[in-house]
Amino acid sequence: MDARLKLIQQGPKEPLKGYISRFNKEGRVADNLQPWVMLLLAKDSVREGSSFFISISKKPPNTLEEFLKKVEKHINYGNVLEAVKIKMEENHNTQKGVP
Repeated sequence: MDARLKLIQQGPKEPLKGYISRFNKEGRVADNLQPWVMLLLAKDSVREGSSFFISISKKPPNTLEEFLKKVEKHINYGNVLEAVKIKMEENHNTQKGVP
């Protein structure tokens, strides 16, 4: 197993997208690492208490492919929430007469 991959952890304020990007970058250079090993390492490195951690704790993915699909859905959901939040702030500011 590539020791560098085992050392990668999601930082306290690091977005899931950044963590997965770093993990995948190291995973590509790991020598013939089995997908189930990558899955275990990836799940163990997610920040404890994060909404994604809670999600995969409730319904753990069984394959690396399932894990990555959950990551993609979680990131997309976060992007939608952020867009809605921005739109709501814009509407609020417009109602107050703030340009």
